[in-house]
Amino acid sequence: TITANKATKEGQPVTITATAGEKTATCTVTVKAATVAVTGVTIKVNGSESETATMTAGEELELTAEVAPENATDKTVTWESSATEYVSVTPAAENGKATITANKATKEGQPVTITATAGGQSATFTITVNAATPTPRDGGTGTGGTGDDNEGGNQTGGNQTGGNQPGETTPTTQTTNNAIVVSR
Repeated sequence: TITANKATKEGQPVTITATAGEKTATCTVTVKAATVAVTGVTIKVNGSESETATMTAGEELELTAEVAPENATDKTVTWESSATEYVSVTPAAENGKATITANKATKEGQPVTITATAGGQSATFTITVNAATPTPRDGGTGTGGTGDDNEGGNQTGGNQTGGNQPGETTPTTQTTNNAIVVSR
């Protein structure tokens, strides 16, 4: 009877020799480690188990997939998004971690599912993305020209409005190289 106590190092089999009288027989044996199957995957956000999140377009969120049991043979995690147009997944260098990016608002009632898979087992995480709230913009600044001929007048970053003085023509607005130019 031969009992294997632990796996042999790769490329280093064990040779067993049996001798009976003047006869000898040898056998080379390689012992492989037992395969430990993955029994479950759990997704965590900031160390807590979670199944859902609501994000705003442009935000990022760090997720971690924990694989059970701790001694599973292959704990490699793959990540997938059901709709990368709305939510993309970027796996981190450290196995089991990923950055989720909310690209644009999801349609109402249609969240995106993120799936983490290891060893044939999966966990899902559902994300709804709201539109980003626009930030108010500065109305810009403008400077008027000098004299009756309005030489040197310019405007940047906003719209210039106002009534005409007697004898003036109606102003026209033209966009050139992302600058608004108002002329009379």
